[in-house]
Amino acid sequence: DKSKLYCAMTPKAKRNNNMSIYRFLSRGLRLVLFALFAYLLFFAFRIEIDNFDAFQLPLNARAIAEGGGPYSIYRSIVASLLYAPPFWAERLLRVEGLGFRLAHVEAVILFFALAFAQWKLFRLHLPPLAAWLGAYFFCLTPIVIHYSLIVKEDIPATLFVCLAFYFYLKTRTRPRYRYYLLS
Repeated sequence: DKSKLYCAMTPKAKRNNNMSIYRFLSRGLRLVLFALFAYLLFFAFRIEIDNFDAFQLPLNARAIAEGGGPYSIYRSIVASLLYAPPFWAERLLRVEGLGFRLAHVEAVILFFALAFAQWKLFRLHLPPLAAWLGAYFFCLTPIVIHYSLIVKEDIPATLFVCLAFYFYLKTRTRPRYRYYLLS
């Protein structure tokens, strides 16, 4: 009997089995990204200042938050304003050193906003699992993990460029004024 040589699964069962593997991989990738996020947040809150930080940027942000102090012209005003809220919180709560720790936490949050923006960018043209794989491989690049804890302009600048490309490509498929403005 030739029917025994073929797979016992019906085509519908094969599709359901493939979908369960697909869902398992997708959830696994999201779980690894969540674990990386928790790990980086833990260490971001523990370190007060890092040797690799661009010292001028957090000092500029602190000068903006305090309304005066030494300010370096070599760092962007936009990045300094982006990292100023942790120092406002430090000033409001009156906890010494909290601003630097929260700036590291903000850097990690911006890193994962970048990972999500890349997933959205990949999702425009790829299936969900391939988009998760793209975000996963980006997040596990050693240099990117290293920069995710550092208060510098690199990750936020990459986030803004990625969002500009995303909204530009979104404008190409669905022309809307808000996409034009955001890109």
